[in-house]
Amino acid sequence: MSTDVAVDGGQSGLRIALVRSGAAELHRRDGFRYAPAHDAAAADAGALVDVLRPLVAHARRVVLGLTNAPAHAAERTRLANTVRAGLAAEDVLVTSDMVTAHCGALAGADGVVVAAGTGAVSLARSASGHARSDGFGYLLGDEGSGFAVGRAGLRAALQAMEGRGPTTVLVTAARERYADVPDFPHGLYRRPGLVEDVAAFARDVAAAADAHDAVALAIWTRAAERLVESVRSVVARCPGLADAQPVPVSYSGGLFSVDQHLLRPFAERLPRVVPQADLRAPAGDALAGAVRLLAGDADGYRDLVTRVTAVPA
Repeated sequence: MSTDVAVDGGQSGLRIALVRSGAAELHRRDGFRYAPAHDAAAADAGALVDVLRPLVAHARRVVLGLTNAPAHAAERTRLANTVRAGLAAEDVLVTSDMVTAHCGALAGADGVVVAAGTGAVSLARSASGHARSDGFGYLLGDEGSGFAVGRAGLRAALQAMEGRGPTTVLVTAARERYADVPDFPHGLYRRPGLVEDVAAFARDVAAAADAHDAVALAIWTRAAERLVESVRSVVARCPGLADAQPVPVSYSGGLFSVDQHLLRPFAERLPRVVPQADLRAPAGDALAGAVRLLAGDADGYRDLVTRVTAVPA
C-alpha cells in the first residue's frame, strides 16, 4: 500500500501525517532549532530523512511545510532531492509552513492568513500574486509571536525585579518557570532550546493577564496590534487584494488559542485598521494544509512551492 507523507515542521515540533487510502496516521517529533550550520539545507534534509525513514520505508508523495524552508528555489530543490532519495519517494514538494497554514486555514482559497506560534508571519494570496509580512525570526522580527510575548514578559519581570519597571506578578512567574536555570537569566543563553524556552513564558503572560495584571495585559494588546499591522501590510501589497471587497482573513498557530487576550482583541482591532477584512475561523491547521497540497492544491501557490519528481527508470 502506497503512503503519502505530509509534514508541518515548526520550531516547537514536527507534526507528521502518513496518509494511506484516505486515512491519516499522526505522529509528532521534535522541531527545528536555530543553530549554526555550514549547509542548512543539507542539515535539515538529513534531519528530516532521519525522522521520516523509520515511519515510512517508501513514500509516494511527500509535502514538507517547513518553518525554515530555504528562501531560494534552488536550495528548496536540493533539499527536496535529498529527501526524495532518502525516502525513495516519487514526488516531493517543499514550501514554507506559512503556505501550508494558509492552505489549511482558507481551504486553498485566496485571502490572508496570519500565523502566530513560536514565530509569526502573514501571507496574502490572490489570482494575481502574493505578499508576505514578517517571519524574520526571533532576532529580527516575529512580532506578535509566542517568542515576542514571552520575551516581553521576561523583560518586564527583570525590570520589575530591579525597580526599573512597574510591579507585576510576572516576577514570581519567571522565578518559578526558570527555577532550574543556573545563573538566571544569563543561563538561558546557554540552553540549546533558547527560543522555545523564552516562548514558553507566553503561557505565564497569559495566566498573568487572566489575573488582570496590567503589564501582562499590555503585552497581549501589543501582540494583537502587531499581528493586525502585519495583515494590513500584506493586504496593501498583494496584487488584487488592495481594492478587493471583502478580503477573507483567517489565522493559524497555537498562540491564537489565547482567545481572550489575543484572538478577541485581534478581531476587534482588525476592521478598524483593515475595513475590508472578513475574519473567518480557520477551516484547518497547517498540517491539514499540507494534506491538501498532497491532494493537488499546490498549483494555486505557484512559485511558493518547489516540486521534484523522480525520473522513471
